[in-house]
Amino acid sequence: DADGDTEAALRELKTRQDAEARSALLITLIRRRGGEAALSYFRGERLKATDFTAVGAMNLILKRIEGGELEEALADITSLPEGYFAECPALHLRRAHLTLASILPSDQRTAIFQGLPLNPRILQLPSDPNAQEKIRSARNDLHDMITSLTEPDLQTLKEFLTEFELWLRLEDPTTSEAARNQLVAEVVDPTKTLQRVRLALAYDIPFNKEALQRHLAGRKEIGGWTQDERAAAFLIVYSGRDG
Repeated sequence: DADGDTEAALRELKTRQDAEARSALLITLIRRRGGEAALSYFRGERLKATDFTAVGAMNLILKRIEGGELEEALADITSLPEGYFAECPALHLRRAHLTLASILPSDQRTAIFQGLPLNPRILQLPSDPNAQEKIRSARNDLHDMITSLTEPDLQTLKEFLTEFELWLRLEDPTTSEAARNQLVAEVVDPTKTLQRVRLALAYDIPFNKEALQRHLAGRKEIGGWTQDERAAAFLIVYSGRDG
């Protein structure tokens, strides 16, 4: 049966001491028994993140994050050689998340893993030199991941990461002016308006909200909204709720 096959596979994998076998064992445990079982195996064998392949290390770090072990996950991902990031570019995003979480207030650390909030300025990034260096490090990770996304079906992810990276540039005093200028230009560019509404509203960048609302109303009438259009419409309503 399936359970017997799984147990046999686990026993066979445990007899091997190579990174591929450890990674396969970790991933099998995650799928069959859950993240805590996988972490128990990791701890019980006194393993390190570098004892796994890049994909295995990614799965380990994801389970650490899900379990709230953010400091341990940051230590693990910091220990990985750069070759792992070339093999598994998604590690760049996780390292950026963990780096930013390490400088956010304790009650905001998990929020960063959910994407940007409706108003990104509610995230209280410190302004001291150490924090600013970490923000730049996270931004570099995002840039490296963005450049790795060349497939057309990854365009939505690329747009999200580009917005995320622009937000960090807005929060860095050394790049904020250039970032604001970019945002001013892009929010009135029809090809980018929808992806810049959130930041424009958060950072008080002027644009014609009424014209955008009319455009969105027309789009809704002739076939419904895309995901970006729905998000933009909601953001405009959300931003004006206190007005």
